[in-house]
Amino acid sequence: MRRIRLFIILILCISIKSYGLNNLYIDNDTCSVNIQQNDTIIFSNDSVQIQLSITTGADSVRWVPSTGLSNDTIPNPIATVNNTTQYTVEVYYLIDSNLVYNGDFELGNTGFLTQYTNWTSGGFIFGNYSITDDANTVSGGFTPCNNGGKYMVLDGMETPNKYFFQSTVNVEPNTLYEFSVQSVFLAFTELDYSYYPRLKYYINNQQLGGIDTISNYNCDWHTFKYKWYSGTNSTATVKVVDDNTDGGGNDFAVDNILLKKFCKATDTINIIFAPQTIIDTIDITICENELPYSYYDSVFNQSGIYFYNFSTNNNVDSTYIIHLIVNESYIDTLHADIYYGNVYNKYGFNESATGVYIHTFQDVNGCDSILCLDLQVDRILFPNVITPNGDNINDVFEIHNLIEQNAFTDNELIIYNRNGKLIYSFKNIRKKEDFWSPAQTNSPTGTYFYRFIGKRYDKTIDTKGIIEVLK
Repeated sequence: MRRIRLFIILILCISIKSYGLNNLYIDNDTCSVNIQQNDTIIFSNDSVQIQLSITTGADSVRWVPSTGLSNDTIPNPIATVNNTTQYTVEVYYLIDSNLVYNGDFELGNTGFLTQYTNWTSGGFIFGNYSITDDANTVSGGFTPCNNGGKYMVLDGMETPNKYFFQSTVNVEPNTLYEFSVQSVFLAFTELDYSYYPRLKYYINNQQLGGIDTISNYNCDWHTFKYKWYSGTNSTATVKVVDDNTDGGGNDFAVDNILLKKFCKATDTINIIFAPQTIIDTIDITICENELPYSYYDSVFNQSGIYFYNFSTNNNVDSTYIIHLIVNESYIDTLHADIYYGNVYNKYGFNESATGVYIHTFQDVNGCDSILCLDLQVDRILFPNVITPNGDNINDVFEIHNLIEQNAFTDNELIIYNRNGKLIYSFKNIRKKEDFWSPAQTNSPTGTYFYRFIGKRYDKTIDTKGIIEVLK
């Protein structure tokens, strides 16, 4: 019987949606809100206006239901009520950490993909970009803007739908995020509309809003913001495109490409219209697995405010308010990855192998809850022989699991021949075609040497080895 129960829990861990355990158990990314009024009892037969208010600092607010509220999106609406009503406020706080690696370009020309060409010398021409702290050093025709550090300078490309910035990050499913970017037009003087850069922003190939036309001059940085809901996605590929293909004057800069998570918090207020004198209020808090809850001859099946009458010979002697709070028993799933040889030791786990693990605990409300860990252990493997004979089997120097597991997003592969001459170099491999192909470099049968550098949040490797090419 115990095995069957554990098996059912395992299925729940794999398939169930998150019910917000992060706000109750996990220390990071937590936030809270309080409606400053307590539950309110009104002794009246007429409509009453009540000023609601919450603790400040939220980035956005929503009250549910909106019935009777002067505005359901502000922190302090006026509620007009004439019967017992429960209002719930949902607020979102923007968490400060940016998920986009090097989105502020302070690390220079690294950590992102681009279809533009990195400018090194000569004329700055169509489709070029450069990372700098002063656009005027790239071209004398650009405004010498400063934005507190480095940023990306671009000359728009004449070929449509080419992205100048792309980065893939891990996100949490069913979570709200904010995408933002700063931009500025680099011309010294006002130009015709046709010269303005027209930026489009995508996450997982879904366009965010419309086209953002960059027309501001004199280093007046413009900030674009857009909310994005992750849904079932566990990764987000952020991509930015200039929709203007006019080669003359389409010069601009971008900085601080950000993707930040919103933290959600809720609180509830009950406004109670009491038709008779109330003796007292009884607060009762239970866990979900204690339902249904019996109070004398009454049975309650959910949280709420209830009237209970004590009677003698069918005559009411006294009336009490029963304030019942039912705390949920949570099941939540964490998705995590570590590199081979490391140990995942957060939130009560101590695991080093791929698998689904279960941890039971009492949450902050004292209710039995379950935390599941879906752990992937990444490990890349290097071949020592390749046979580039054109049969599409072992034709390239493919590092196994590098792409499949997204094991090292920041990586570099370097190949030398036996004389020490560099014959191949590639940064940030994302697809099979990025690996070294001896056929493409016209490399004959023989012995070659490789060096692979990989960086991730929990591991950095610098591996050297020998590869034999047999044809």
